[in-house]
Amino acid sequence: MVLAGVLVLAGGGFLAHHLSSGRTLGSGAAQATVTRTPASVVTATITVGSGPVGVAVDAASHTAYVANFNDGTVSVIDTRTNTVTATITVGAYPRGVAVDAASHTAYVTNVDDGTVSVIDTRTNTVTATITVGSGPLGVAVDPTTGTVYVTNNGHGTVSVLTAR
Repeated sequence: MVLAGVLVLAGGGFLAHHLSSGRTLGSGAAQATVTRTPASVVTATITVGSGPVGVAVDAASHTAYVANFNDGTVSVIDTRTNTVTATITVGAYPRGVAVDAASHTAYVTNVDDGTVSVIDTRTNTVTATITVGSGPLGVAVDPTTGTVYVTNNGHGTVSVLTAR
């Protein structure tokens, strides 16, 4: 997946732009919104869980993962049909989401638990919960090595996870 960038919005929402499809997926107010660039016209509004704040797109599988902060879930969206295909229960107050398409894995930070939920994207199930530092917010995956980086707001640290 190649993203042009991720923009943090006021009120805790996020936008992620996928270069090859020209689609932008954003979250906020219990809905995910899909737009197409360059016109940036809203083409769909998808109802997801409560308090959506983080989003990541797996371009290979045409799937988006939205972290729903208030209800401790991740909504799985088929980006071809713009429908929610699954809801996965994760830890308390999920915030950041990153996808490693090569290993079919999504990583979700859980702010209140100080953990990262590891999701098998083929089965949409949590396969592990890893304890990291206090208040994990952001998460990113190095697509070459599969190394996962998690920012821990409460400790002022970054946890490095070797996943592959």
